[in-house]
Amino acid sequence: MHQGHTEGKPAYYQEGQRIYAPQTETCEFCENGGWWYRMQGSGAAAYYVKDDQVFTPDGRPAFHYA
Repeated sequence: MHQGHTEGKPAYYQEGQRIYAPQTETCEFCENGGWWYRMQGSGAAAYYVKDDQVFTPDGRPAFHYA
């Protein structure tokens, strides 16, 4: 299980290719090739994972990924 972290609290956790928000247990993203796509939305990637960081598509760090 992987987690994104914001302010020391997990923002998301991953099971397989699905990424969930722990506070609501809602699947918010689907991961494909390191890119996170919103389950509902435009179809454009929302984030990508590189090493231990999650970035926005324009390269800004969003949160830690461990």
